[in-house]
Amino acid sequence: MAISCCLGLFLLLCAVEIVPPSSANAAPDTASKNPSRLAIRLIHHDSVPSPNWKVGFLAKVSFGKPPVPQLVHVDTGSLLFWIQYIPCTQCFNQSSPVFGPTRSSTYYNLPCDSLDCEHSLGKCNRYKECSYNYSYARGSTIRNLASDVVSFDGRLVVPVRVLGCGHINVNSTRDWQESGVLGLGFALYPSLVVQLGSKFSYCIGNITDPKYPQNQPILSKGSAMEGDSTVLETFQGHYYVNLQGISVGEKMLDIDPQAFKRSPSGEGGVLVDMGSVLTWLKTDGYVPLQNEVQSLLDKQGLRRVKYGHDPAMLCYVGTAEREVSDFPVVALHFDGGVKLNMTAKSFFFQRRPGFFCMAVAESQLSLKGMSLSGTLSQQHHNLG
Repeated sequence: MAISCCLGLFLLLCAVEIVPPSSANAAPDTASKNPSRLAIRLIHHDSVPSPNWKVGFLAKVSFGKPPVPQLVHVDTGSLLFWIQYIPCTQCFNQSSPVFGPTRSSTYYNLPCDSLDCEHSLGKCNRYKECSYNYSYARGSTIRNLASDVVSFDGRLVVPVRVLGCGHINVNSTRDWQESGVLGLGFALYPSLVVQLGSKFSYCIGNITDPKYPQNQPILSKGSAMEGDSTVLETFQGHYYVNLQGISVGEKMLDIDPQAFKRSPSGEGGVLVDMGSVLTWLKTDGYVPLQNEVQSLLDKQGLRRVKYGHDPAMLCYVGTAEREVSDFPVVALHFDGGVKLNMTAKSFFFQRRPGFFCMAVAESQLSLKGMSLSGTLSQQHHNLG
């Protein structure tokens, strides 16, 4: 990937990188138990028929032998790699048929007394299976952990040691095309990232372009670790960065750096989250930013509009490309002097024809003081 496309930001322990074009476009390895490079081709959510603006990323993977194609949501903020399985006590709609494990010759349930079950915090259910119960802000998935082979792009086959087989699944989104989640979180049990060497990187280019070709995570040895570095901490499977402050243009906002610290009990902190579109900041950090942005846009004479789903979001009448194209760069300042710069194209988004919004929102109560750096803020940077 060209340097002009993705600016490097390197996170110690995982990394943000600059990937040269030759690496970004190379084909993945052929079938291997320990691939040296796994490139996952991302599918823009808006390229899948859907009435909702979601701007997320999907990946097409195939489960079992013979392989059965499935669409999964790619998420660095999730630990578990799971899909819906037959029999479905409760399942949401998905675009492909629900996977039937009895049709796979390589599928098997994790034994209750196995180390993989113990390390993944599974518990024995009444069927003597290693069961799990995983919750999200938008839903949950329950049932048993298993192993099976998974093929990526039909060429690279990986025997995944821990997969979630969801028989009871709840999703609050009205229209979800995918059948599960490809979790890229870090865990000592053999999550996909750990199984493939505990290293990966990805570049988010133009998130509004469904045909943008370079959006792809690269796992294992093929991910180059280059660029500016800042400390990355892992806690309960999530990736945390130390956010020190926020600036708008040359102005550093009056925000206490302690506002973004994670407590010893795990509350608060700032996550790097590919599964979130927006950046969410706890109140102490969000209010000064909103006040500064609102002051600048009010001086331009722009008219605020309330967005129905979240009237607290800062939204304005007009087209972002025309109204705020020359807005000052907003930067997130991390430990070690590293900055994540957000130009107008990353800091604002066109929510609907006729009005646009700031791509940063105030953290919801469900986040318990946690802040998230979402994919809009990560545009034009290669992270890992």
